[in-house]
Amino acid sequence: MGAKLQLFNIFNSLLTIVPLLIISWVLILLAKQTIKKALLSNIILAITFVGVWASAIWMLNRDWSLHAYEVTYDAIQTQKVDKEGKPILDKHSEPIYEYKAIHAANQPKEGDNVVKHTAVVSQLATLAKGDKVEIYQELGNFNILDIKQKEHLTKQFAEANKETEIVQAEITEIKDNQVEITASWFSILNSFFIIALASLVSKLWDSRFNPPASIKYGLGLIIMAIGFGVLAYGSHGITEGTRVSMMWLVFAYFFHTLGELFSSPVGLSYVSKLVPARMIALMFGMWYLAIAIGNNLAATLGGQIETITEQYSLSVFFLIFTVVPIVAGLLVIALNPVLKKLMHGVK
Repeated sequence: MGAKLQLFNIFNSLLTIVPLLIISWVLILLAKQTIKKALLSNIILAITFVGVWASAIWMLNRDWSLHAYEVTYDAIQTQKVDKEGKPILDKHSEPIYEYKAIHAANQPKEGDNVVKHTAVVSQLATLAKGDKVEIYQELGNFNILDIKQKEHLTKQFAEANKETEIVQAEITEIKDNQVEITASWFSILNSFFIIALASLVSKLWDSRFNPPASIKYGLGLIIMAIGFGVLAYGSHGITEGTRVSMMWLVFAYFFHTLGELFSSPVGLSYVSKLVPARMIALMFGMWYLAIAIGNNLAATLGGQIETITEQYSLSVFFLIFTVVPIVAGLLVIALNPVLKKLMHGVK
């Protein structure tokens, strides 16, 4: 295992274990105070959290045992074109190609340009350079198949009356210092930053620097916009296939989480403070309904990424989500005197 891979695994382990230890300690303290009154609830919670720990340990054990390999396979090379049929070029005016692996369901036709292409895959088993393997592409990533997985896939394709999409490949290099970080891994950063920053933000609200609710909202939107600004800057000038530092996503999650801490808890707090007691349940429901509508709208807008990227750039796509929250945040801050008056002295 290379030094960089080992460093990542250590960081990932700390990022997983430390928050779990903190939450476990809090739950133990809570259980000491409530176990007599809510014995069954505490037992269920304990069993659930044992499952969480088991999942975390299994995941970390798997990550520490993974090996990365570069595999070579035959692929059909085609030049990427836009909707008008014009070649898509990178920033150096070089054509951009896409590669489709050759398998039973995708055989080359006369005139196709067949080339050797490579991919990096992770595998628990220890393999050697030159070993023949069978790989399968799922969600954009290749995975090395073992005998059971191959049999299962073959059966699935047979039942669907389709040719298999299993690709023949060869191990060409052992990547001892490389690890595949999936997009889903970054979601752990949100939980980590919440645990790390929540107490600091809470202390700020308890200090003499505690701003009014509308200012908190506005600042939350602006801070969140900074996260998108980081992504806009990090994606400036890149083309498909370009590798960029993962730190851009780390910084984006940091600002997004900090913005969330400025707005989300404050919103829930003021719903309970400003709404009449008989309507609290209804308005909490409206709050979460608004979040659901926002998530749906975000998915719709996010689905336009390819269209906007093709017409402009990926940086412009993120820039849209930078400008809009900043404008909204400044508007909320500007309306602070009006909102403060409508709150009738509630702080």
